[in-house]
Amino acid sequence: RIVRTEEAVFRHHPQATHIRYPYVYGPHQPAPREWLVVRRVLDGRRRIVLPDGGLTLDAYGYAENLAHAVLLAVDQPERACGEIFNAADSYPLSLRDVVFHAARALDWEFEIVDLPAPLALPAHPLLTRPTTTHRLYDLTKIRTRLGYRDVVDPAEAVARTARWLAAHPPPPMSGIPVEAVLQDPFDYAAEDLLIARWQQAVAALELPAWSTPPGYGMAYSGPGGRPRSRTEFE
Repeated sequence: RIVRTEEAVFRHHPQATHIRYPYVYGPHQPAPREWLVVRRVLDGRRRIVLPDGGLTLDAYGYAENLAHAVLLAVDQPERACGEIFNAADSYPLSLRDVVFHAARALDWEFEIVDLPAPLALPAHPLLTRPTTTHRLYDLTKIRTRLGYRDVVDPAEAVARTARWLAAHPPPPMSGIPVEAVLQDPFDYAAEDLLIARWQQAVAALELPAWSTPPGYGMAYSGPGGRPRSRTEFE
């Protein structure tokens, strides 16, 4: 439907400029992803569940950065007319980064509980989709053609958003609570029980005996790798 809509726009307005937005974050966002972290800080939670280490990368855009992208197109019609641009923050933050920067902005620190994605149910609202694979935009065109650069660093943008949300907890939206839109029940009892059961399962897991234990490769010589052949370097 998005593709068909774009085609219809340019069929009737061939000199239009279309800027594809990612998920937008920042103050006044009607479905603030960062609230999922901020509320846990305000509620005094010390642990937060993340899927697959929280390493998923997604295309997000801070509101000021995306507004800047639009103004670049407005100021350069000769370069923007008739074109489609992807817009997003110049570099993506992982879910783990988002949690870290939001928490640090509020002088808080979480213990990250790493669960396999199918088991990390409390993190589904933060992930916003069923898989942990990366989903990114190619920003080459808007960077080279319009000269786009972030006006606010993504780490600072998340921090500003977290501080704003802490000072302005989201009100109901058109009669629907924001938390219902985000679909996070904030059921901490269930979260703690899930964590406890995961830790019990890991503790009870009996690993098979390997005739030759798998290694990290002969090129690796860091912690946990093969032992030194000599105690002193010569």
